[in-house]
Amino acid sequence: MDSLKALVQFFTQEGKSYRLIEDKDEMNQLAGTIHHEGICMVSKTRPMMTLHELFEQETRRANANSTPPKTHSTITSPIISKEPNRNPSVLDRPIIVVLDNMEMDNVGPIIRSCASFGVRTVISLNQSLLSNGESIISPSRYLTSRGAMEYVDIVETPSITKLGDILMEFKVYGWEIISIIGRERNAPLSIFSDDSIKSLGTKPLIVLLGSDGKGISSTLLRLTDKDIHVPSYVINGGLNASQSISIILSECWRLHGRK
Repeated sequence: MDSLKALVQFFTQEGKSYRLIEDKDEMNQLAGTIHHEGICMVSKTRPMMTLHELFEQETRRANANSTPPKTHSTITSPIISKEPNRNPSVLDRPIIVVLDNMEMDNVGPIIRSCASFGVRTVISLNQSLLSNGESIISPSRYLTSRGAMEYVDIVETPSITKLGDILMEFKVYGWEIISIIGRERNAPLSIFSDDSIKSLGTKPLIVLLGSDGKGISSTLLRLTDKDIHVPSYVINGGLNASQSISIILSECWRLHGRK
């Protein structure tokens, strides 16, 4: 109870109700899971932006782009250490990650990587999920993201046409679109090549990421400026989507620190 003292004081001061539950089975029933760590809250659904609201937000950020400090270390950078959850120096250079019908098991780790490397916005294209009235934002995926969903704006769309239209608008404004794929498509660039470095370290960037099973749809692939892969021995299929995006965003972080 001592560990929740500050939270209870906050609820008391704000006039919010709370209840102490001693019975473990009752707590499991209320939470709908055994993975609640002894606390459960009822909260409002987080509002979600539209694609056009996302476009306006990200183009404003791109126009206000400024050069970050060379040091991105959360240990040595005085800017980041003041606000460790936001990594503000990286956020000046916008990056959007687009998930094309991503497997749900990958979503939480991908969002966690995005938040870790300063990506504010993720777009999820998933026709089957949304047609069933579901969302990639769920308690289980909050858990696997380790709370990172609180720091990333997630926009969901079932329409590949609308997504393609908004990506074309970004291109008109000078954004570069890259796809993260395997070696099999038209000799994609290595993440460590000179051409990849120019994309990953400079312009406002949109990163397309497909599912492990089906990859990126041909409709979206036609919009890309570069296809990039992460070199590996390709043992048992190589890296999965969440591992690949972590490496890509880490390289973006490292390269942008040079500018």
